Amino acid sequence: MRTARQTDIRRALLKVLCMVPEGYMLPERLLRAEAARLLVPPAPTTAELDAEIRDADTVRLVIGLPSEDCLEYKISTAGRAWLAEHS
Repeated sequence: MRTARQTDIRRALLKVLCMVPEGYMLPERLLRAEAARLLVPPAPTTAELDAEIRDADTVRLVIGLPSEDCLEYKISTAGRAWLAEHS
């Protein structure tokens, strides 16, 4: 069962990715920074953010692809639907 904090972090991650223009991807470090900025204190830890990014990728709410030096992400159709249901 997901906690309210996990849901809040997931919502923040997906909101950030919704703001990325179609056809573009966001580097993981920027995704983490922007999602943390959206959340109410206390700020999420790197471990919390990483866990939610990986989980969202596993359930295909986001699409992560490797680039030259990092992973980059974009929101999937399923991610947009999840965000619409949980906003």
